Amino acid sequence: MASRPDLMATRLDRRSLLAATGAGWAATAIPATSRAQEDVSLRVSLQPFWGPTEEPLDRTGQPSTFSTQLLPTYREAHPNVQLAIEAAVGGTEARTRYLLECRQNAQADIIQLDGYWMAEFGAIGCTTPLDDLLPEELIADYFEPFVARYNGQIVGLINGTAFNSMLWYREDWLEEAGFSEPPQDWNDLATYAEALTVGDRFGLAFPGSRTEATSVVNLGFYWQEQDIFVDDDNRPAFNNETSATIFNLLGDIFKAGWAPRDAINMAYEDVEQLFYAEQAAMILHGSFIAPAVRQQPIADRVGLSPNPVSPTTGRRATNAGGWGISIMTKDEAKLQPAADFVTLFAGGDPEIMLGQLADAGYLPTQRSLADNPQFTETAWDEIILSELPNARTRPIVEIYPDASLEWTTAFQEVLSGQKDAATAVGEAEQRTIALAEDRGYLTQ
Repeated sequence: MASRPDLMATRLDRRSLLAATGAGWAATAIPATSRAQEDVSLRVSLQPFWGPTEEPLDRTGQPSTFSTQLLPTYREAHPNVQLAIEAAVGGTEARTRYLLECRQNAQADIIQLDGYWMAEFGAIGCTTPLDDLLPEELIADYFEPFVARYNGQIVGLINGTAFNSMLWYREDWLEEAGFSEPPQDWNDLATYAEALTVGDRFGLAFPGSRTEATSVVNLGFYWQEQDIFVDDDNRPAFNNETSATIFNLLGDIFKAGWAPRDAINMAYEDVEQLFYAEQAAMILHGSFIAPAVRQQPIADRVGLSPNPVSPTTGRRATNAGGWGISIMTKDEAKLQPAADFVTLFAGGDPEIMLGQLADAGYLPTQRSLADNPQFTETAWDEIILSELPNARTRPIVEIYPDASLEWTTAFQEVLSGQKDAATAVGEAEQRTIALAEDRGYLTQ
């Protein structure tokens, strides 16, 4: 094993998230005068849904807290820092692009990465340790699953979380079909998908493209029966009956015509738009689309529920995700202004952080913000919050991104009928092992 990160898949606990807030820190603002004494420029790459531009956010139709509050605050404190803000790309394309930029020493100074890519970026020496750059109080305020560590050093803070897999559905259409509640288990999901498929409307839509979105949606079901996807020695653990059962469940729905025929190519955005266009009665999607759903004409007819549970275990589960903020620059002159930016972006000002979380549709990852009433304002908020005890995070190990893609490839092979589920999952495991060995992540 080349290295061993400190964080493996972790179960979150609502009591620790909501009750351990009394000792939360009152963050101090960045000083009014810049600590950096020379003119510097910082290239900052942020995900679009955090609002890196002055354009209104797609999900809310409003300017972002980042553009209206954070940037003016930072620029006032750092008049000598020239910020070049760019919208980052996401998904597999982003991981490939940013790894290549790192190897060419052409990466941004500060970047948002999927929190579960960070070990891989740490392994090639791209991330700058944050332990001595950020305020100790800020780091201590974070719940441990959202402090990304590599070889014992902090390489990023995941400053908001959302659940990647929940069930959004049309309450009116369920009622018309004779259902008084959303599907409760996996068997119900198939039954409802069939009953709700009417004319050009599909009963269920889900992402099936070779992206992380497909993995995290399926992981919401996987965690209901399993505790390990990849272990802390970079060895895959997903070759089991659970993977095959999930792939067969959704594969059968797909093959029966109760899900869109192009589901195999669909990403999160495609599934979301299908729901808004009233072409899907139910979708498997993240909690983070709540702000966007509220803007839709159909909002008063939409329901939200946890994932249907495994009929074997009866255990609720979902996958918790989030984008982490990391410093990539090695330039000594840039480190302090970069650290000040990350401090502000990651919660140094509670009011700004609460605004950013509302923009993104995320829950807080800091103790001092966890019991803020903005996260329990609506019935949907209460349902989302109820998933905290059932949420799991992905393992921050070097091979996870590749393991995820191989698992998703197996899922696509099942959807397309190329292979049976057991064969597809078994071969995905072998491909993952070969990749881990080739990169030196496995030593035994």
